[in-house]
Amino acid sequence: MSLELLGFRLLAPSFGYSLYVFGSLIGLVMIALAFGYWLGGYLGDRGVSLAGFMKIILTGSVYLFFISLSYQLVLNWLAAFSVVAGALAGSFILFFFPMAVFASTSPYFTRFLAVNQKQAVGSSSGSVSAWTTVGSLLGTFATAFYLVPELGAAFTLYFNTRLSFLIPVIFLSLKKSKTYLFFMLLPLFF
Repeated sequence: MSLELLGFRLLAPSFGYSLYVFGSLIGLVMIALAFGYWLGGYLGDRGVSLAGFMKIILTGSVYLFFISLSYQLVLNWLAAFSVVAGALAGSFILFFFPMAVFASTSPYFTRFLAVNQKQAVGSSSGSVSAWTTVGSLLGTFATAFYLVPELGAAFTLYFNTRLSFLIPVIFLSLKKSKTYLFFMLLPLFF
């Protein structure tokens, strides 16, 4: 939710706060979520592991890292397009991939809990849905009431990017994989 709210602020300087921008971003996020849920289920049926879960999060984090460095260039280039085309393209380029990847974690982790923790599928699904909703609420409130108003949209994007690296960094530090840990910590210092 934080990324979605942030999307409105990032797209606004180039395309305004129009219904076209809201519709483009919300629609594209919904498509990304649907695709991500399908992808997570597909990957989960192929086998689940905690390392696989971390790789999914890492994939979305790496994309967000590059977006946090280049979003301004992308939006400047797209500003020459119409509001509808620019907002759709900007939403797609900036947010489709990370939203889809992060959405895939829910069904993947549900499967992980059901298989490895011997939880019933209903309990696993309910737990994951409840915790992701709590995370969405925290992300929404933090973004809307503190991060963007107090620190700005650019910092909030950098913050979200670095925050998404924390879970894999913690996991890898527990696994004591120094090579991966080095590459995971590197974006935190940019």
